[in-house]
Amino acid sequence: MENLLISQPDPFSVILAVMYAFRNKKISKIHVQKAIYLASKRLKILEEIFEFTPYRRGYWSEEVQDIIEQLIDNGDLETVNNSLIMLSEQGMIKAEKAWSLFNSEAKEVFTDIAEDLSQLDVDELLLYMYVVHGGFEKSDVMNRLLSKRKQLALNMYLKGVISLEMAAKIAGLSLKDFVDYAKKMGVKLFQAVEEDLEMAEKL
Repeated sequence: MENLLISQPDPFSVILAVMYAFRNKKISKIHVQKAIYLASKRLKILEEIFEFTPYRRGYWSEEVQDIIEQLIDNGDLETVNNSLIMLSEQGMIKAEKAWSLFNSEAKEVFTDIAEDLSQLDVDELLLYMYVVHGGFEKSDVMNRLLSKRKQLALNMYLKGVISLEMAAKIAGLSLKDFVDYAKKMGVKLFQAVEEDLEMAEKL
């Protein structure tokens, strides 16, 4: 990949650019944490800026958390319902400027991640991160997520965020068992899916 931008990005610009990718959606601080983490896996230069360590809610960066709090204190982020955040009017101006620093490839990465994550609630996001990326310390959070992993996986599949195969993996089931679970929950899957499963069983 070519340079992300004209000069080395500072942490504030990265987080403002990611917030801009979410546009005016109200998201949790956890969404921002996971968006930055996922972006760092695709844009290696970000790994040099943010350090993520295992935590009870998966890979976590204290620096990201501190910057979010500073942006709130500065009035660049607004809190909604005590748990969600979004860009303020002045924050949007700064975010647009930060966004303009990045090249088209970096913008595409930020946008793709924001579009997917904005469709997930916190529990769905944390379960997805747990199964796909790990980094969770044993905790009540992990136990709670695993206790309802089948329903959360089905929710994510129905939203179109993950494939049927990934949904089965997140649910901790075989593909056939997940399809059976979906039927039990009253979800009618595409006929092609059921036909493929029937064919696979005959082979």
